[in-house]
Amino acid sequence: ADIPFAVRSLAVEVLTALVSRKDDNSTGGGGLSHVSRQTNVLSELGVAKGHFLGLLPTLIRYSLASLNVFLTGVPGGAIDNDKVCSRHLLTCSSETSLEIDELGLDLGLTFLEANKQSSFDEQEREEKALEFVEIVLSLASSIVSVASGTSALTDCGLVPALVSTIALTSNVENELSSTNRNVSQKKYCTNLLRFITAQAIQILEGAIVTHSPALAAFHDLKAVDLLIKLLHSEFQKSLPCHEGDVVMQDLEDSGDKIYSSGLEGSTRVLLFSILNCLTIVLHHQESNPRSTNAPITPSEVLRKPEMTSVLNGIILHVHSYGGVLCALATTLISDIMNSDPKIVHYVYECGLADTIFRMLKGKSYGNHGFLDITSDIWHEPNIPASSELIMSLPNLIIALALTDDGRKKILEVNPIPELLSLLCTPKFSMPHSRCMLNEMASLIGTGLDELMRHVPSMKKTVIKSLVILVKRVVHLGTKMSNLEDEAEKSETNIDKKDDCRICLVHYASNVGQALEHILQNEENCSEFVSCGGVEAILKLHPLLILRGKQFLAHVSCQSSPSAASLSHSTASSALITAIKRCSVNDSPTKIMGKVARELKLQLDTLEEASLKIREVIPNSNVLFRCSDSDSDALNISGILNGIPQIPLNVLQENGSSRGMLLAFSSFLREIFNTEWMSQVMSEIVRVAGQRMPLARNARSEWQKQLASDEMRSIMQRLGLLYRTSMSEVCRIRSTPQFDMGETERWKSPGQSDYYPATYRLRIVCCDGAIVRDGLDIDSCSSVGGLEMGEEVDAFDRCVNRSGIMRYRIARGWVSEQTRGHSREPICEVLCISGNSKKRACCLSEEKVTEVRKPIDFGISNLSSLGASILARLQISYSSFFSSMSRSTMVGFRNSRPSVSQSNINSHVGIVVRDVGMFLRKNFDLIQTREDDAQMKLGSRGVAMYFGNALSILHSCLCEDSRRDRQLLNVFLLCNILYHDGLHDAFILPSINIDIGQKEISSEVDKKCVPSSGFYGAIRYVLKHSLSDIAQMETSLDDTASHPKQRVSKTVASCFPATLSLLGRLSSQSLSIEPDVVAVLRKTKFVDFSLFLHENSDEANAENNDCIFSFQQNSFARVVHCNIGAITHELWTNPELKNC
Repeated sequence: ADIPFAVRSLAVEVLTALVSRKDDNSTGGGGLSHVSRQTNVLSELGVAKGHFLGLLPTLIRYSLASLNVFLTGVPGGAIDNDKVCSRHLLTCSSETSLEIDELGLDLGLTFLEANKQSSFDEQEREEKALEFVEIVLSLASSIVSVASGTSALTDCGLVPALVSTIALTSNVENELSSTNRNVSQKKYCTNLLRFITAQAIQILEGAIVTHSPALAAFHDLKAVDLLIKLLHSEFQKSLPCHEGDVVMQDLEDSGDKIYSSGLEGSTRVLLFSILNCLTIVLHHQESNPRSTNAPITPSEVLRKPEMTSVLNGIILHVHSYGGVLCALATTLISDIMNSDPKIVHYVYECGLADTIFRMLKGKSYGNHGFLDITSDIWHEPNIPASSELIMSLPNLIIALALTDDGRKKILEVNPIPELLSLLCTPKFSMPHSRCMLNEMASLIGTGLDELMRHVPSMKKTVIKSLVILVKRVVHLGTKMSNLEDEAEKSETNIDKKDDCRICLVHYASNVGQALEHILQNEENCSEFVSCGGVEAILKLHPLLILRGKQFLAHVSCQSSPSAASLSHSTASSALITAIKRCSVNDSPTKIMGKVARELKLQLDTLEEASLKIREVIPNSNVLFRCSDSDSDALNISGILNGIPQIPLNVLQENGSSRGMLLAFSSFLREIFNTEWMSQVMSEIVRVAGQRMPLARNARSEWQKQLASDEMRSIMQRLGLLYRTSMSEVCRIRSTPQFDMGETERWKSPGQSDYYPATYRLRIVCCDGAIVRDGLDIDSCSSVGGLEMGEEVDAFDRCVNRSGIMRYRIARGWVSEQTRGHSREPICEVLCISGNSKKRACCLSEEKVTEVRKPIDFGISNLSSLGASILARLQISYSSFFSSMSRSTMVGFRNSRPSVSQSNINSHVGIVVRDVGMFLRKNFDLIQTREDDAQMKLGSRGVAMYFGNALSILHSCLCEDSRRDRQLLNVFLLCNILYHDGLHDAFILPSINIDIGQKEISSEVDKKCVPSSGFYGAIRYVLKHSLSDIAQMETSLDDTASHPKQRVSKTVASCFPATLSLLGRLSSQSLSIEPDVVAVLRKTKFVDFSLFLHENSDEANAENNDCIFSFQQNSFARVVHCNIGAITHELWTNPELKNC
């Protein structure tokens, strides 16, 4: 009896902690930890079936009974706990004939003993008693979370005890208002009693979910009516009674005035517990109808005036009650309507639906159309930034459309634009709110897709709203880009209070997630394309890239600018996926036409940027003139001549021309945009070819689009851009200045100018960035995090053992990008300044000795940076032309040998001629002016250029099949061999030619090795590689401590690609498809000539005395003979011994 109250409370809290700790790996003990099972805590507490007088059941019952007596105490005077408890004990004794000792009341009198401390006065004893009840209920809540504990406590009368406590809390404030307490004491006791009530409701909720008899007892006591009554009572108390007691707040959203009553935390908790419990009870009662009284149906619950009034008030005053409570209210309404669609009529009739529409429409209530996308005021629902509430809105709209009248009303009100506006409103986006993170946009997209499935009449409205949303984001991005350009020109700072750039990134991520789930249904793609969704997506992606000096700073600091994701890869991939799904599920011809027009406009923009940079930068004249082009606007050769070979941070300190930087940045941005657009086109061609519809008309239209003049023009311009850009890349990377710059980058900070003193970072990953206390990710601890949109300064960077660039900030280290295949950017560099030499001197003065285990890697100089961005065109060009090459084989397979040759020639012949012509021009650019190329590019540059061209040729000739084989595009190979003068594989002399002349020609051919075309390029690369390896071998210093470098970067770039192509063409059968061989055997030369010349008469004139004969073995033998001649030359090269 003399044990202090604090000790008793601590003892119960220790038991609570012991029971609360769960072990997921444990198979026994009901999920308890090993310690709990070893100490047998449940048995010691008396929690078992039939242990009515166990310690914990008795403690809970008598604590709640004493609390009930306290709640029903004598009003108007002080409550004597001794008298109250004595009265309660006498009542219990009169109802039973058992003695106190037999009942084991000494175990349940802890509550009474805790209130008999002489150090507390009367009011303090009451407060301590309430606190002890709360602690006991916390222990009960932990026990209920265990399956065996729920059944034991239910059998010991837990549910009636809790229900009786809940029933007496509605008059809490009236009872306490008559006591002699000050305001703070009354408020504390009131709040504590509300928390106790909420705790009791949560215990009931847990028991109902896991134990069916608890649900039956709950319904027997008519606890649903009790909860509704308590909910209405608390709701009425939370509303202001007099106008002078409230704050009237004008909302710009709706123009109405709502009450802002400043709810207390205890009221929110109690309302939340009641609504959550009602939702769970109504959800479980149909599957567990074990009550003697029929349980109340969900429809009857909603029809109660008290319930309707509460739900209506919470939704109407959503800002006062908060998003979580409103989410519970809307979820409860949705569940009731889904369980009984007949109640939907009542929801509209009682005004609940109108209140919901007012909340959804906000300031647009009454306006059923779409607002102008250029307007400053746009659609926005009148809700707080709450992820729980946003998550419930799609299901609520679907439930309201369950009936015919409901669908008509939804179509009339049209809340879809407001729902989608959540994806592009600053209030709900980072860095202002986290409510749209964690796949929230995907949930909205899934909900709208479900709405269109159940209500097909809503499809047009939803898709139109979605397209308008994308156009709205495009407008916001365009507006922001114009502001950034003006700020760059005037050298002023943009007002960052709205964080427009981060908001735009989050908008694009939201749009991508929504499109991914809506367009996965093929029925939605056609409407999306018709509304202009594809054009809007193509205009959105370029806006995600940084501009001006920020773009130069960002790409300069990339660990690999030629391969890194300069935009946000997740959003970019989602946008490309949306376009591919439209091309597969709708008309691929239509999508290709739209993308082709946008690609043409992008090439025009690139031409303007190219001309502008040549005007600004001196000595950037064109090096290689191309006869096949009327304009040199896309001729990139020589464009980097005037770009300084110094890093950006040094150039800024020297105060170089701002105009040159802006023009250079704009040019590189357009190169990146062109790369992305051509990648989109190649993906469409590839996917459409793989999943081409069987309908003949659709296939014919697709073939006509591929063979159209528009596609030929695009291929011609892309080919010119690639050839000249690759020549420029090879020229820059083969110069000694480039090697010197790379050497400077690999030096440590303090020894090179390639290390800025500070890096201004901005977090762009939606998941934020984790800050760790070291370089290595796996072995270092997290010391905090950074949210999306935060900007920090970094003063050092290194590449860790995982190959990830890491930046050091004041709190620790953050990564440049994520690990794995996606390599999603985590941060972007906005600005670099200073030189690390100054910082290194300061550190050396402080005698800071630190062994730098990771790799130091400086930033790129501007000239090397330009070459790295131009090198990105290699992948996009290869992907585009290889997809066009594969389309010829797809067209042939779809036609089949039984189909007439005219159907094949209409598509395959034209595309093969065009692709073959542009591939041959890759070699003609250098071979037709070899002396000039040697002077401008050098032997290293020419070899590097040929290596890239051969790599593209390999990807176009060979197609990976599902059987792990590479099938050969024999049509394209025949075209290339024919125009290279090596057509004896399928064109044979006629019998009219003199035998002696034929033998002489054959003897001459035996001594000749192919010297032009791709064979000539292979020979050049092999000769240069052997010579370069020999020079490297003679220059190696055996005494050097660093590892020996066996090959140069040039050989590493071109030699593997050349050997790979040789190995593929050296295969025994060349992996030609049998169907292709069967058709070519029956083909006449007049038909086959369409693969070679645009005009068949021209081919006939050139081969008047020849006949066409294609035999697979003969064709492979001729190809192998040419390769054999080259291989023989390789093996007889005296420099081979150095390899």
